[in-house]
Amino acid sequence: VPQFGLAPPRGHAPRLAAADLQPKPAETGVSLSHLHSPVVSVREQAAIISSRLQRAGAATFRALVADAGALNVVVARFLALLELYRESLVAFDQMRSLGELTVRWTGPDDPVDIGASIDEFEGVADEQGAEGDRAQPGVAERADLDSPQEPTHPEAMTQEDGA
Repeated sequence: VPQFGLAPPRGHAPRLAAADLQPKPAETGVSLSHLHSPVVSVREQAAIISSRLQRAGAATFRALVADAGALNVVVARFLALLELYRESLVAFDQMRSLGELTVRWTGPDDPVDIGASIDEFEGVADEQGAEGDRAQPGVAERADLDSPQEPTHPEAMTQEDGA
């Protein structure tokens, strides 16, 4: 330990050590509200976007998310645009790579019932084999045909295999 020429006054060191060994007061708590954003409905955001595009005809993505107060709203609006595209209600125009994205309304002029066609994203199933966690039929069979079967252990190799 380097010596700096400073030392606690005589008899003060035991008090410092005793104070250091005392239990620390419990922390009062830390707010986690900034870590958990409220859930944003993709269906509601799709309704907002569709009404704006029906009125304007077209808008840039930047304009469609300009009033989004949080990142999760921007993400929900992006997902809503993908859902609207899947339903053939919007089209995308982008003049150059990584350029401004323009969204055009291609749906009917009458108000559209967005709630019936837009899926809500609930999250991932916790258990294997749960609803929505199904393997594609035939995938395992094709994988077995595409990759040659090789022994995994040296003991499994025979004289004919070249061992």
